[in-house]
Amino acid sequence: RRPPRSTLFPYTTLFRSLTSCLFSQTEPDTTFDLSLLATGEKWAVFNRTVTRVEDGEKTGVYLDEKPGQGVAWLPSFKIGDGVIEIDLKGRNEPGRSFVGIAFHGINAEKYEAVYLRPFNFRAESEVRRSHSMQYVLVPSHEWRRLRTEHPGQYEAAIVSPPSSEAWVHLRLELEGPTVRVFIDNASEPALVVDRIGAVEKGWIGLWVGHNSDGMFANLKVSRSEERFSR
Repeated sequence: RRPPRSTLFPYTTLFRSLTSCLFSQTEPDTTFDLSLLATGEKWAVFNRTVTRVEDGEKTGVYLDEKPGQGVAWLPSFKIGDGVIEIDLKGRNEPGRSFVGIAFHGINAEKYEAVYLRPFNFRAESEVRRSHSMQYVLVPSHEWRRLRTEHPGQYEAAIVSPPSSEAWVHLRLELEGPTVRVFIDNASEPALVVDRIGAVEKGWIGLWVGHNSDGMFANLKVSRSEERFSR
């Protein structure tokens, strides 16, 4: 699938030198310019190609579809406790649309993530609707293991779900061992889990799953205390 009105920038190197920051250290809230991702500056892209995209009123980036998981990391920036917000968009294609946020990353293949399965948002099956969002610890506790060993604990349905093709506002509140997930500015979390990961702080990344693409816009991060750092 190709996104609308885009300019393509290929990436062949996983990590590149990051010598400057995208945020003011004096500001409690930081909004990131995702267009810098599409030029390759200050970002490290793993197993994806990135495209700048305009979709309706949103301007952001598109991560293309490939086998395996893909992440666009910001390794110069780390978060411990805090709040991560992003607008993201998947598609209504079962088994081929997984979009979310990675956090507490320590390298390209070890991190935590919360992601959505848009094709399940309004599914006729109650079981499928209950799989609309997921917490994972990569690589040791992926969805299959968690669903088998802890059914219903690390995934959930969305009350008043959006369309599978709509932009969704995802908000993660990270506080010690707890992750709270909010959808579209709801007052109550759609999912609350106790973290499996033991990393106190790490990278933030835009995440897509196996054979999945996705659009992202309006990344904002809010610090809560000194564990939030560069």
